[in-house]
Formats: sequence, C-alpha cells, structure tokens
Amino acid sequence: MAKELWVKDVQEEVKDRQEKEEKEKKARTSFIVEAVKDVYAYTPPEGLFTKGPEAIATKLKADAKDLKQAMSRLIFYINRAGDNLTDERRKVMEKAKEKLRNLYNKKEAVGHPPKVWWEKMVKEVKKKQPDYSEEIVKKTVGDIWHNKLKPSKKEELVRRYEGSK
Repeated sequence: MAKELWVKDVQEEVKDRQEKEEKEKKARTSFIVEAVKDVYAYTPPEGLFTKGPEAIATKLKADAKDLKQAMSRLIFYINRAGDNLTDERRKVMEKAKEKLRNLYNKKEAVGHPPKVWWEKMVKEVKKKQPDYSEEIVKKTVGDIWHNKLKPSKKEELVRRYEGSK
C-alpha cells in the first residue's frame, strides 16, 4: 500500500515536471515564431531596395519597431537576392545597414534598463506568471524593455529610476 502511494507521488511529480517543461518550451518558441512571422509578413514598398542607403534605412526604421526588426528585414532581402545582387548594390545594402545602426544609435541610446525597474518588473512577472522559470521571467522582462517600450518611454524610466538612487 505504501509502495503504491510512493509510485503515484513520483508519477504525479514527473507529470507536473513534464507539463512545466512543455509550458516553458512553448513560451520560448513563441518569441521565435513572432520574429519569423514578422520577417515573412513584411512587404516593403515597391522599389525600396533600388534606392540609396539613406532612403532604405529611413523607410525600414519607420516601418519597424526596433533595430533588430529593421535589420532582419534588410538582411532577409540581401539573403533572398543572393548572387543576383551586384557588388555595387551589395555595397549600397552594407551602407544601408550602417545608416540603420546610426539612426537607432542616435535616438535609442538607452540600452540597459535601470536596476530598480528591472527588479520591479521581475517581481511583477513572477506574480502574474508563477509557473515561469527564472530564465523565462528574465527573457520576458528583457523583451518588454527591448521590444515593447518606445525610446521616449525608456528615457523617461531611466530619468525616473536613476534619480531614485
């Protein structure tokens, strides 16, 4: 009788652990799926990649939520063009990458979130999602900072929390 209870406890523990691992796996892959969907769903304006590097970078920045998304779209085009991209156009695309980085670096100088904000958000996510592992919680908070907040909001948070030291 005692042995049967022990076996059932172990079976339930294994089942719980498997369910938790499955949830974490789904959470990790959902970030990747969203990124891939975005690259394939984006349709650039006709003739965009025949223009100069500044025009390409400016339009990609306007259409993207962050540098990562804009750069992914540009790299996707370069890779799709493959050998059909002349050396001259390849140089233009490389310049467009440079311009894109410069556009974001000027306006999004806020890189890391304030420590106080980070800790507050980690607690908040843990409270709302108690089944998330520490790794998933950190990835979620990082995603909020890097992908969901506008640069102006980041600057405001940095001013607010850096002043509260």
